[in-house]
Amino acid sequence: MDARRHNFSLGPSRDSWLCFALLWALSLSSFLAWPRQTSLAWLKILLIFSLCLSFIVAARHLWLWRWQFSLDTEGRGLHSDGRQFSLSQPLWVSPFACLICFRNQGHEGVLERRGRCVLICADMLPDNQYRHLCRLLLQIRDKKSQTVI
Repeated sequence: MDARRHNFSLGPSRDSWLCFALLWALSLSSFLAWPRQTSLAWLKILLIFSLCLSFIVAARHLWLWRWQFSLDTEGRGLHSDGRQFSLSQPLWVSPFACLICFRNQGHEGVLERRGRCVLICADMLPDNQYRHLCRLLLQIRDKKSQTVI
């Protein structure tokens, strides 16, 4: 078995920033549908301020978001902080994005009940690394589907 680990380092993509900006614009434009009553003006201003503040905090989190992990051909992975995880179905791969679902390994080697899914856009990685990740994920998906049959 090939136990070689392949390392990947993800960061925020242009697509994630575009989705974030569209969500912000949509949220702020919803205030245009509110009635024009002066008694609700202070509430509207307070909500707009809190919405802007929450989006600024979320933008900071998006700006600082990084995920480094390694993955082998068996579907076992390792976070940069040393925690282990295992890929689970479904794995979805396309030229523009891929979806991976995984479950972290808890204490004593037991997998957590709740899994997590991450959508990886093609521009989160350099082109050659994204292609390599897609090939690796397709290989893992084929192996897992053969073991199920």
